[in-house]
Order: sequence, then structure tokens, then C-alpha cells
Amino acid sequence: MSADPYLGEIMLVPYNFVPRGWAACNGQLLSIAQNQALFSLLGTIYGGDGITTFALPNLGGRFALGVNNNFPIGQAAGSQSTTLTINNLPAHTHVVASQTINASVSLTPQASSVGGNTSSPANAAWANANDPNTGSVYDVFTQDTSQLVNMKPLNATTQVVVPVQNTGIAGGSQPVNITNPYLALYYVISLEGIYPSRS
Repeated sequence: MSADPYLGEIMLVPYNFVPRGWAACNGQLLSIAQNQALFSLLGTIYGGDGITTFALPNLGGRFALGVNNNFPIGQAAGSQSTTLTINNLPAHTHVVASQTINASVSLTPQASSVGGNTSSPANAAWANANDPNTGSVYDVFTQDTSQLVNMKPLNATTQVVVPVQNTGIAGGSQPVNITNPYLALYYVISLEGIYPSRS
């Protein structure tokens, strides 16, 4: 800290008090009438109504950033934490656990009351057995099951309704701390000193 600082000069100090002639950079309002020279330098860049008050820079919990086209003087932005949304996440997929779906199928076979004209069931339809004693669509000629054949196929359709399900919830939607490693010191601004001249 120089013996004759510039008016409005900001410095960091390591002790736990603000030196005489200086003020902490906490965004507090000062009277324009009592600090006309400092107001002529700061204006209302950092706040105040510009009529009776103006504000000092607020560096509490913040770090200073160099001015450029993207960061105009006096702009305050940023956060110590953030909560990610789905738009912040990489594109990804979720695995849905497999499951067994039981379906009930109701079949209505078709048969004919007209007498059958073949003695072989192969690729045939159910028909009258042409047996005057039974008149049934079934006629037991033999108990031999060694030469079974397939009858004419039956076409059947069914619908299986799978309810819409969500995957299990993951995560807790907790804010993420994005604060850089830090060491807290006092930012102080000179209320007295040499009035800086423009270059």
C-alpha cells in the first residue's frame, strides 16, 4: 500500500480490518455531497441513484476480471453453484430392464358340417366324420399316435399392450459447487489520495 494512493485505487489487504482512509469494496452507498471527487471517477457504474448516492464496487465473494468487449466495466455476473439440466448432459441412452409379458390368446377354430372327403388329416380342415353312428367332427379310427401329421394351420392375431414405463430415477438435482479454489482477503478502495489524471 503506497503512502499516497490514487483516489479510488483498489488493493487487497491480508488483515481483518479496513485501514483509515479506505473502505471495504462491499457495494455500499456513499453520499455524493461528501465524496464528490470519488463520484466523479466512479459515477453510477456500480450503483446508486446518481443524485444523492453512488455505490462502491462489490467484490464480496467475487474476483475481479479484466475488462474487454465481452465483459464491460461494472458488469457483475456468475454464480457459486449451478444445477445441470438435460441440455447440459452429453447425449446418452438408458437401459430398460427386460421383462416377460404374458398374453392371453383366444382362438376360434373353424369347422365344416359337410362331410369330409379324405381319410388323411394332413393339411385338412375339421369336418363331419361321415360316420352315421356319431355325426361328430371327431372320429376315432385308431389310438396309434406314431404317425401324427399337421392339420391345416390356423391363423390367429393378438394384441399385447405394453404400458409406457419410465426408467428408474437417477440423481438428486443438487446444485454443483463451481467455486474456484480461493483465499479470502479484503478488497479495499481508497477514499482519499491523488486524483488520477487521464493519459
